Amino acid sequence: TPELTLYSNARTEIRKTALAIRQLHDKDSIPWKDIALNVPDIETSRPYIERELQLYGIPFILRSGSPYTQNCAGRIFTEIKDCHDNNFSYSSVRALLTDGYIPWKEQAVNANLIREGYNRKCICSYKDTPDAQSSIDIWEKSLSAIQTGNKDERELNFYHSLKKSVVRFYSAKTFTEVQSAWFIFKETFLNEDDFSEEADLILGRCLSELEALIDIENTYEAHVASPYEFFIKELESKSYQKQQKTSGVSVFKYKVAGTACFPFQFVVNASQKQLSVQTYQLSFLNKEKRIALGLDDKDIASTAFIRLYNKTDACFSCSEKSFSGFEIPHSFFTVTEYTDEDSANDENDFIKEEISYLQ
Repeated sequence: TPELTLYSNARTEIRKTALAIRQLHDKDSIPWKDIALNVPDIETSRPYIERELQLYGIPFILRSGSPYTQNCAGRIFTEIKDCHDNNFSYSSVRALLTDGYIPWKEQAVNANLIREGYNRKCICSYKDTPDAQSSIDIWEKSLSAIQTGNKDERELNFYHSLKKSVVRFYSAKTFTEVQSAWFIFKETFLNEDDFSEEADLILGRCLSELEALIDIENTYEAHVASPYEFFIKELESKSYQKQQKTSGVSVFKYKVAGTACFPFQFVVNASQKQLSVQTYQLSFLNKEKRIALGLDDKDIASTAFIRLYNKTDACFSCSEKSFSGFEIPHSFFTVTEYTDEDSANDENDFIKEEISYLQ
């Protein structure tokens, strides 16, 4: 039965894991590339993992990609969706116009429009009466009311053009029309010469997905109710990992590196919830039919994955209070609790030593 160290909170758990990794490298001369860190729910823990590894000077490579629409230039597509879905609320328009992953042509106009929206309290569109058929566009009403010269007229025209471009994505009846809407949007608002190499690569991948949908649409004459919504869901289901040219500790999603040949492995957040792997025999059948066939829905995959990691004597840990809520260790482990007395033995924690010295 593998052993697990239980910490009171996730920050302590990550810090102790980083210290253990440093000790392997500094005292035992283990190369960084021979160490792997496995993280369940990596989407939630990722920024905290990155921060702690950077604080302790540990080079690392994230082996887990991000969706095309998250923390990259592909986010522009979901921001367009949010503007439409939220009826051009202040927060959605601000998120779109202040997106730093793409180069805007008129950044000064963007800033002026956002500033005026803040001053005029353009929180969201509204209806005069509950039975009204259409909403009053708060941006258009406010900008029209304060026109005193070319400056305000320019901002109003800019907003009209932006709104028209966003609506064009949703009025598209085919994926080809979605593609045309993007090219018009880019030509109108973006400076193509200022795109970064990474932004070009991400947007290229997004448009490749769109072209694949266009091919399917043309080949099979298939149509969907909302092509743009369908396109967004496809982007959200795909992930991208930038090619790394450096070496360091490999950070994986849990389960990915269970059979990988890393001499030293760490598994954090090894709770009952996060290590549960739901697998069912003949899962395409409903529960009643599986029972009739004598199939037992026992949880055998969760412990199997733990055993795979344990073949390399992996270090398992868990915290009672994780970043996503309270957790309990997986029942397969023998649990050893980390106490406050143990914190006095952080001999290799140079950050704590520096704090003590400064005090």
